[in-house]
Amino acid sequence: DIRHIIELTSSYLRTVRAYEAAIKYQSLRSMEEALRNATHEMRDPAVAIGVCAQLILGTPEDMKTVVERARTIKDLSLRLEHFASLVRDSSRQEIYTHPSHFSLYDVVERQMLLIQVEREKKHGLKEYELSKPAENIEVLADGNHIMDTIDGLARNALEAREGERNFERKGVLKIWLTTDDRYAHIHLHNLQQIPSEVLPRIFERYFTTKRYGLGLGLDIYRRYMEANNGSLEIVSPVGEGTTATMKVPLYKP
Repeated sequence: DIRHIIELTSSYLRTVRAYEAAIKYQSLRSMEEALRNATHEMRDPAVAIGVCAQLILGTPEDMKTVVERARTIKDLSLRLEHFASLVRDSSRQEIYTHPSHFSLYDVVERQMLLIQVEREKKHGLKEYELSKPAENIEVLADGNHIMDTIDGLARNALEAREGERNFERKGVLKIWLTTDDRYAHIHLHNLQQIPSEVLPRIFERYFTTKRYGLGLGLDIYRRYMEANNGSLEIVSPVGEGTTATMKVPLYKP
């Protein structure tokens, strides 16, 4: 039933915390083994939870509470699947891609809307501005890698905004797209500064400034972009905030 599924989900979230602790204190080889084990331990249950939630959502009865809980379970399952994929790919020497061509703006907009729906429940306001380009931009890349990278960068920026005590410097996360002859560029800019002593280390595997963090995100996001023949750069000039730029190959039929 719903209660059992929620308990199961909570159990696996506790497993996430256990692996985070292992990563912080074990040797590099043990870390890699822990990461591979985490993938197998969490991916299948995450998928199962999602399937159960989807079945509940498909029931004909109009049970508002049940549907709300099922959506919560579905959201948690997606986060668990995302975590499992992140862990799996971080332990691989090579990132496997499944490229296709798609509208870059549509993908960015869809991912940001998902984040907005989740965060509006907590914060009650829109925290970003996404500028639509004058013309459609088609790219050739692995869509899941692009969505995961946008998701991670945007969440990092929004979490940094939460920690800003000066209201005038909170600002909003600004996102816009540009192109050159070969690439599309996704720019994400926020007013928060990355400390100068932290900036050189942000792409190091297992480096994190978060209390509960794996230190895998930026490392794997850069590898995702490089595997798709693109790149990820982050700059944080003093007094100008922080800008992350994803470079993705344009689709040319």
